[in-house]
Amino acid sequence: MMPYISVEKVGGEAVIRVRVSRITKYIKLFPLNRKGCLQAGEYLFNSGAIMWSKSSSVNWPRDVNPRCRLRDVGELICMGFLNAKNKRGSVQ
Repeated sequence: MMPYISVEKVGGEAVIRVRVSRITKYIKLFPLNRKGCLQAGEYLFNSGAIMWSKSSSVNWPRDVNPRCRLRDVGELICMGFLNAKNKRGSVQ
């Protein structure tokens, strides 16, 4: 299964949901903020993902949370992925 990213409301809070497997223990939630986006990207890298698909809610997070000021959730997740990749690459 290809990892899947979406922005959803869980318990009244908007979060980034990253599913890397159909198994529930491989679903992680991150806060819908810059730090959460970067952490989601790092999680994707650490899970071994090289590609993923995303919900349209990643492109339009304001549909889920009208007060969200992030416009580039997908780009921030990619940035977190690349940051993790570069950290790993510089160690080797």
